[in-house]
Amino acid sequence: MGYQNSTAQKYAEENNRAFELITQGDEAAGAQIWGCTMTLGEQLTLNYQVHLTAETASDANAYMLFILPDGSIQRVPVADAKINADDLYVFPCSFPARMMNQQIYARLVTSDANSDFHGYSGAKYLETVAADSSNEAAQELAQKTLDYGTYAEAYFDKNAAAVPEDNEMRNTTISAKPVRIDGDLPEGIAYYGMSLLLRDQVAVRLYFDVDDSVHASAYGLTHKEGTYYYLDTPVSAENLLNEQTVNIGSASITFSSMSYASLACSSSSDEKLQATMKSLYLYAKAAQEYQEYLDPFPQGSAWRVKAGCSFVVELYPSSEGYMNATEGYVITILGTYNGSSCEVAVSERFGAAVKYGRIINLSVEDKEFLTRLEE
Repeated sequence: MGYQNSTAQKYAEENNRAFELITQGDEAAGAQIWGCTMTLGEQLTLNYQVHLTAETASDANAYMLFILPDGSIQRVPVADAKINADDLYVFPCSFPARMMNQQIYARLVTSDANSDFHGYSGAKYLETVAADSSNEAAQELAQKTLDYGTYAEAYFDKNAAAVPEDNEMRNTTISAKPVRIDGDLPEGIAYYGMSLLLRDQVAVRLYFDVDDSVHASAYGLTHKEGTYYYLDTPVSAENLLNEQTVNIGSASITFSSMSYASLACSSSSDEKLQATMKSLYLYAKAAQEYQEYLDPFPQGSAWRVKAGCSFVVELYPSSEGYMNATEGYVITILGTYNGSSCEVAVSERFGAAVKYGRIINLSVEDKEFLTRLEE
């Protein structure tokens, strides 16, 4: 999930100069950062958008060097950078939320010279979006991402004081389904518990107690912590509230990140942990709401028409004419919503005969006349 703004000029102004590469002989090579976007995945990613001269772009040894707050290094070769619609080279740098407020240093390295280090942070980008964006969903997501980073930083710094919860967090209760196992786990394998990893990336870790006689690797269990095997499932921002399923033999284990967050808030006395889980939950809600803003009628989603409402569907083939999908009809989205219409399948109920066509005059406001059905 990507979130964009148009703050290239502000980016340069904040740092007092353009990003320049000075080659031997003090001739400017013309490498300039024109802006940044942020991607919310299992980690946060700043995508540096850089204009390169043809000479730099063709340098097989050129790369962008990133130094993270913990001293770790990331290198992105120019040859591996994607080129966006504005012919800018995009260099991604990923980092955990706990580093959001700290500087990341970028340096462009070529065969002939290195640029100066250039500092920026995820918080700088998010503060710009939260203050400047005309999109309320983007503003809310930026603010909730900032909040989550602040609480995560305090949680992982054992010497830091707990950050007080605001009113929204104090009134937040996380409700989520517990872990569910359908079917029988292989003989000699027992589910032990779960944890939620946040230090480096967001991932759910499931633990299993495996008898010595069992070949754990045959079931995809190759990592071990102490006496227990574990299986990690990375979770991106838009999936934090969603259930996920993994299979061990013929058994299916269904869980969500919030399964752990809910348990932690109800059973732990650790104030920092509780605050981090609540901020993660509010961040997840904001990410989901922003995704719904971007794609209000996602492909594959099914909607039941509410009482007193109807939607016009142009049927395929055109000789079929039109139909009104009224109360109780189920509309399944088959195509990409273009702001007013999309291809759909329509039936009076699940399992009933299906007709295909294009729903017309469908707006985001019409969601109040529809009930989304669980997948």
